[in-house]
Amino acid sequence: MADLTIDLGNNQVANALAATLRLDRLTNPQPLYKAWAQYLEGLAVTAYRTETAPFGAGWPALKPATVARKKGPGILRESRNLFDSTVGQVLPDGAQVGSNQKVGEYSLLAIHQFGAPRRNIPARRVLPMDDQGEVLPEAVEELVDLAQRYILFG
Repeated sequence: MADLTIDLGNNQVANALAATLRLDRLTNPQPLYKAWAQYLEGLAVTAYRTETAPFGAGWPALKPATVARKKGPGILRESRNLFDSTVGQVLPDGAQVGSNQKVGEYSLLAIHQFGAPRRNIPARRVLPMDDQGEVLPEAVEELVDLAQRYILFG
């Protein structure tokens, strides 16, 4: 079996490829991470407004007792604490979306994202994650697309 080696060296093909791919953008990925954070935050905001999980079904209805004591509209929006505190953030090595609202030592967003069976709180997905905390394929596809556009077009 023959070995195949392609050496672009310092020629026009290598220079054109580098210029086209703009791999130099990867030396400062912060704008890409900002785009990721904005995308993830946008999914969360849409979930709150539509009461629908990202890429999924509608949220479970409120219990009658909860409906009876509610003063404001919508699920998870009455006090706006969780809605207003859910933000995308740029990290040194990526992006995240979360909330600083807590119930005791637990994140309020995590309680609603995954549910709390002992408290009879059903999962109401805000983030594009499955039960194991893995990012949903639809979100991965968009994050990859954002990365490709960033590398190619800036």
